[in-house]
Amino acid sequence: MSIRAIAKAADVSMSAMYHYYPGKQELLFALLQDGIADYHRICRAALDVAGDDPVAHLDALVGATVRYRATHKVESNLMLSEVRNLNEDFQAQLREPQDAATTTMTEIISAGIRSGQFTTKYPDDARRAVFAMCNSVAHWYDPSGPISLDELVTRYWELAHALVGYREQAD
Repeated sequence: MSIRAIAKAADVSMSAMYHYYPGKQELLFALLQDGIADYHRICRAALDVAGDDPVAHLDALVGATVRYRATHKVESNLMLSEVRNLNEDFQAQLREPQDAATTTMTEIISAGIRSGQFTTKYPDDARRAVFAMCNSVAHWYDPSGPISLDELVTRYWELAHALVGYREQAD
C-alpha cells in the first residue's frame, strides 16, 4: 500500500502524513510501539493489584493478555505478525518491551516453582505455551460467539495452571 493510499484512508493530507511519518517503516513502527505500550500498561495494571502470590500473578497476566488480544485484535495481529517487516533498528527498539514480557512470565513461573505451587519440569516451554495460547485469541475469538470473554479468561486460567503444573497448597 502506498503512503498516498494510507493518507487517503486516514483522511489526512500527504504533507501531514509525511510530517509525522517520513515513510511506511516509521508509520508501522509507531503503530507497533503504541500497541505494545498499551498492552504493557494493561498488564502492569493487572499485576499491580494481584498481590504477591505467583498464582495471582499468573492469573493477572493471562487474564490481561487474553482480554487485550480479544478486544484489540487489529493491534494484536499487527504486533504478533508485522515486527518482522521493520528494519533492524526498529526491531531492536521493540525487543526491550518484548523481552520484559518474557522476563515477567519467567519470574512468575520461577516464583511459583520456588513456592512449590508450580511443578513444571519445563518452565521455559510452559511460558512459551501460555503466551502462544493467549496470543492466539486475537486470531480466532469472536465476541458474538458462544464463549463470553469472562468464560474464556477462566478457561485460559485453568489451561495456564495445567501448563505450569499448579498444585493448590494445603492450609
